[in-house]
Amino acid sequence: KPIARHPKNRLKMGIVEGGREAKTFFKKLVPSLDEKSELVGAKLFTGRTHQIRVHLGSLHRHILGDGLYGFKGSSDKIPRVFLHAYMLYLIHPKDGRRLNFIAQLPDDIKDYLQRHFDMERVYDAIDPDTFASRFDAL
Repeated sequence: KPIARHPKNRLKMGIVEGGREAKTFFKKLVPSLDEKSELVGAKLFTGRTHQIRVHLGSLHRHILGDGLYGFKGSSDKIPRVFLHAYMLYLIHPKDGRRLNFIAQLPDDIKDYLQRHFDMERVYDAIDPDTFASRFDAL
């Protein structure tokens, strides 16, 4: 879905006809214990400003702690946006090798997950050896 500056709120980006093409694939990884939230993986095919946040919003979803694009209810009092670039990869320009880079979960996100999710399922879902393969069929 195309993304451009939001026509009514200059702080935000939005799905705007005539905007720059943007493509994101989301994968549900693990539901929370109360099934009110989910750990979600995203694969970006383009790199637009606020792309993940905008595309989740178009699906009526939000990232915990996202006061700009997300839910503003009292149950969402998270001190920052819980968005984390867990795995990044690039293709080496000379030899074509895929180079993977993993950034371990920050302590605040890990603490939240431990309180609200089955951590065995979380660690299985984000296993570096299998995580990227969840998106291979794209």
